[in-house]
Amino acid sequence: MYASLDYRDILGRKDIDAVIVATSDHWHAPIATEAMQQGKHVYCEKPVVKAVEDGLNLIAVQKQTQKVLQVGSQVIAGYSYHKAKELLQNGEIGKLNCIEAVYDRHSSLGAWQYNLPSDISPQTVNWEKYTEGMPRQDFMR
Repeated sequence: MYASLDYRDILGRKDIDAVIVATSDHWHAPIATEAMQQGKHVYCEKPVVKAVEDGLNLIAVQKQTQKVLQVGSQVIAGYSYHKAKELLQNGEIGKLNCIEAVYDRHSSLGAWQYNLPSDISPQTVNWEKYTEGMPRQDFMR
């Protein structure tokens, strides 16, 4: 495994063929775009973009580079959703009026909540880089 404070260090490496973009949401599209332009295949967590126009740009880059771009959708790509579709198409469910689905991580902390490391501080987090492209905000533990 390789770690760096700057994602561009990783994208510049010739021995890396693919990357996983698992950053804060506002970094997904910029890193995925640059990764494909650097010749890397990309698996990106969702949401890849927040605005349609950003998505259109990402699609254009993927088409131009011909690199694989896969968006994380583990839950809805799962067996239970495919089985429900099959049952509906085969008429086994009957007339469909409404679909409601819930996904829970089954943890005592709830969905997507993590404890912060005990040593978190402006010295251990590159806050300026992390918040680049966002409105200015001070580091707050």
